[in-house]
Amino acid sequence: MCIEPSEIDVFASSVRAGGLAIFPTSTSYGFGCDATNAETVQKVFAIKGRDPEKPFLIVVSSVAVTREYLVWN
Repeated sequence: MCIEPSEIDVFASSVRAGGLAIFPTSTSYGFGCDATNAETVQKVFAIKGRDPEKPFLIVVSSVAVTREYLVWN
């Protein structure tokens, strides 16, 4: 499946506005949201029926970005 650049813009705009996105991965479908938006993160947990205490994957663009959100020891 090939995604057109204009579709990426729509995806990004939706996520920035607090929306959720569903996209195919190599084995199943994934949910996308702004991980810094607690409301949208809760939506993902509710849709998946996932325990809110259980962590999930967050993808960032660089190690520098992770340092904004994690405590490194």
